Amino acid sequence: MAHDSLLRLFRPKSIAVVGASSAPEKAGYMAVKLLETFTGPVYPVNPKAGEILGHKAYASLSAIGKPVDMVILAVPAPACPAVLREAAKIGAPAAVVLGGGFGETGDEGQAIQDEMAAICNETGIRVLGPNTGGFADPVNKLVASFSVSFNRIPAGSIGVVSQSGAQA
Repeated sequence: MAHDSLLRLFRPKSIAVVGASSAPEKAGYMAVKLLETFTGPVYPVNPKAGEILGHKAYASLSAIGKPVDMVILAVPAPACPAVLREAAKIGAPAAVVLGGGFGETGDEGQAIQDEMAAICNETGIRVLGPNTGGFADPVNKLVASFSVSFNRIPAGSIGVVSQSGAQA
């Protein structure tokens, strides 16, 4: 059962990036860019964009109208609970919450993080984060991150789990 629960996160067939951007300096741009090797559909979500890196952009998760297995959140911390609720509402079983501004910043950030935990407990959505650099699965050509160092990791027989943001 735990294995199936983790597969929701680590073996998505489709991915939406909320906060996707056409600006190369933004995490939402890099999150979409690093998915160029992913073999499933990628859905950038940005209400102001028509297209991002060759993908049609959607105004919201609900506007996609197709199954989404994982949602990458590249939005400011205060926006994350609403996005997480929408992800659960459309049936997305997993999410990756990039960026900071949560419990590490004090009471206000902790309240946002607590609200997100409550959403997870209430809906069953699985979340990596918040305040994470994401993950890479080179065997399956999946980089769910904003960090370009992840796309340089070759496929092999060794796995690495790190709590640190430092990777080489």
